[in-house]
Order: sequence, then C-alpha cells, then structure tokens
Amino acid sequence: MTDTQQPYYILAIDPSLNRTGYCLARVTPQRHRNKVELVEISYIPNIQFGTGEEVWGRKLNHIESRLVQLRNTYRPVVVAKENLATRSHGQTEVLAPVHGIIRKVFESSCEIVGYSPTRIKKDASVSGNADKKQVEQSIAQYIQDKVIVQVDDDVDLTKFRSDDESDACAILLTYLLDKEIIGKLDKR
Repeated sequence: MTDTQQPYYILAIDPSLNRTGYCLARVTPQRHRNKVELVEISYIPNIQFGTGEEVWGRKLNHIESRLVQLRNTYRPVVVAKENLATRSHGQTEVLAPVHGIIRKVFESSCEIVGYSPTRIKKDASVSGNADKKQVEQSIAQYIQDKVIVQVDDDVDLTKFRSDDESDACAILLTYLLDKEIIGKLDKR
C-alpha cells in the first residue's frame, strides 16, 4: 500500500443513513508478516434525529462531522467501503448521499476502494457466509492466530454492538485480504 515502512491507517466504512459503521486499523509493514492492529470499531448513531426525509440533512452533517474527525485524527491512506449496490430506488436514494459524503471527506486525502456485498460476504469469513456471528468468529480467529491484534486488551473488539460494526469489520477483512496485507486463514 505504501512505499515506506511507517505505520499507516485503513478506515473501513459500512455506509448507512441511520448508523454508519466503521472499523479503523493501523498497519505496520514488516518483513515476514504485516502487523495489523484494530484501533477502533464503532458506528455513527443517527437515530436521535428521527425518521423522514426532513432530517436527512442533519444526519448527513453528523456523519460528515465524525468522518472529518476520523480523517483529521488518523489520516488514513485508504478508505474501504461497501459499494452502492441496492435492489430498489428507495434504497439508492437513501444510501447515495452517504456515499457522496464519504467521497467528499476523503477523496482529496486518500484512496477510496469499494467492494460488492457479495465479495465482502465471500472474503470476510472462514465459512464464506458473513453474518454478524460469522464475522465475530473470523475476527476472533485472526486475533487468536495473532494475524490481527487489538490495541487495547481491555476492550473486546470481537463483540459487535451492531451489524453495522460487524459489516465494517467484514469490509476491512476484505480489503486486507484483497491487498494481501494478511493471508486467508485455513477453514477450520
């Protein structure tokens, strides 16, 4: 990803108007195996603004504010996200502005990489079926095998509070595997 041997950050985002999930990792390039540290897994809550099109602006502003904060604090070199792939016009209308905010915040400062939901499901779990529980198990397995480490041992980053967090971790795993930053675990 980067020519230097300096640590760098990857931000994975699961775009959503109501609860945008994100997963932040620090990668330290090493000769035999890259060191990948999970720094933060969370989501940007927007439920407090209510529902309906009249509150979209406030929700988008809140998402943008938090993403700017993450960008300015960590300076990620890449943002990995789920592509805008929906089955209905209504979903596209809701999700497209969130994708636009991500692009607005990051396109001048880092690479943005998108993955299809199908690719994420395939890559993000040992079994190839990336529901929340499977992603938790995959992350836990990568941590157990010391492929991915937690920055703060007092916080269990393998227990997700929402599907938005697990989806963001699935996107991160897809990126790490795609760019061969880590190797795929054997099926167990």
